[in-house]
Amino acid sequence: MHPWSSPIYCAAIVLHSPVRDDAALVRFVEEVIARGVTLIAAVGPDASGLEYDIDRIIVGDKYDPRRSILTTAHDTMADAIRFVSSWRGSKRFFEVWL
Repeated sequence: MHPWSSPIYCAAIVLHSPVRDDAALVRFVEEVIARGVTLIAAVGPDASGLEYDIDRIIVGDKYDPRRSILTTAHDTMADAIRFVSSWRGSKRFFEVWL
């Protein structure tokens, strides 16, 4: 079972880079959009590239406010946790590796 499959709602995701499966990333982003996630914090050696890829999936050919998710990039897990913890008072988040 993937962490985002949990019935417990979580508004924030910390996604580790690198992502080795582009198709899995697309499925993941579509799933979190459907579940109402509001923040995906990319962390790791290619966090900026991963953030860019996520933004491309979210926006696609045109902006749709129903698909709006904040994305961020962080070099360290400590930075990601600090940001996620400050996001709308979020104390819970899922950590995901794809």
